[in-house]
Amino acid sequence: MRAAHYSLLLAFPIMIHGAPLNLGSSLFSHISTDTTYTQGHLFVSPATSTVACARLCALDPGCLTFTFLQGTCQGHLTAMNSSSDQVVAIGAQSYTRVTEADPVRCKTSGAQRLIVPSLGLDTQAVCQDDWMVILRRQDGSVDFFRDWSQYKAGFGSLDGEFWFGLENLHKLTSSQSYMMTVELRDWEGNEASALYANFSVGPESRLYKLHVDFVGGTANDSLTWHSRQHFSTYDADNDVFPIVNCADKLRGGWWYRECAESNLCGEYKPSSSTPLKQGITWRGWKGTTTYSMKSAIMKIRPA
Repeated sequence: MRAAHYSLLLAFPIMIHGAPLNLGSSLFSHISTDTTYTQGHLFVSPATSTVACARLCALDPGCLTFTFLQGTCQGHLTAMNSSSDQVVAIGAQSYTRVTEADPVRCKTSGAQRLIVPSLGLDTQAVCQDDWMVILRRQDGSVDFFRDWSQYKAGFGSLDGEFWFGLENLHKLTSSQSYMMTVELRDWEGNEASALYANFSVGPESRLYKLHVDFVGGTANDSLTWHSRQHFSTYDADNDVFPIVNCADKLRGGWWYRECAESNLCGEYKPSSSTPLKQGITWRGWKGTTTYSMKSAIMKIRPA
C-alpha cells in the first residue's frame, strides 16, 4: 500500500523463550528524530533495527525510553520530555513507552505504522477513533480487480481507497477476538451499518477462511451467508459454485459462496446501477445485488 504520513505505533506482547510472560503489553510512541538523550542511561546494545531495539527495551521493565542509531540501541530509565536532555545525533530515532496500552487497539484517528513482532506484523494502518479501517471504497480511484498475491499483501492508498491485506487480517484476528463493522452510503445520501462479533480470517493454508457472527444494524446482515467460506480472486477460484468463477464474474475479491450476498471489493460504479451485480453490493440493505454503493468501509477493533 502507498503510505500516508503516519506516526509509528510499536506493540510488543512480551515473549521469553517462546512462552508468554505475563507483563502485559508495551507500546512505544515516537518522540524525536536526530536527537539522543544524556540522562538515565540503562543499557547500550547492538540492534539490527528499530524493532529489535524496541524489543530490547520492552524486555526490560526499567526501560522507559530508547534511541536507535546506526545499529546501536540505547535504553533509558526515564521518559525523556525535556529538551535540555537532548543532544543532536543525526539519524537517531527515539521512542518512549506508553503504559497499559492495548497492542493492537487504535487510540487516535489517523494513519499509523503498526508493528507487532510476536505476530510477525509490520504494516501501515488507518485508525478512526478506536476502530482500525481494513477496507475503504469511495471514488473508484483504486482498481480492486486484483490477483491473490495482491489481496494477500494489501493494496491502495491510506489517503483514499485501500485493502488492508488478508495476511495482516489473519495475524491480527488470530491473536484475540475482534468486532467488525460495515458502514455504507448510498447515492441518495443515506447511511447504514452492520455490526459483527468474532470476526476472524484464517491462515493462507485455509485460504483465509472467514468467520463472523451478526450482532445487528440498519444495513441488516449480508455477510453471515459468506461466513466459513474461503477467499477467492480471479486467479484463485475457491468458491463453491462449480460452473462459475465468482471473483472473475463479479470483478472483485471476496469470500464468495455461490457468488454473493455482498461484494464490497467489487467494481466501483459511477451510479447505483449494476445490472450484472459487479458493483459494491449489500443485499441486506437494498434487497438486491444490482444496487452499487457510493461508499463502503469495513473497520475492526478488539472485542
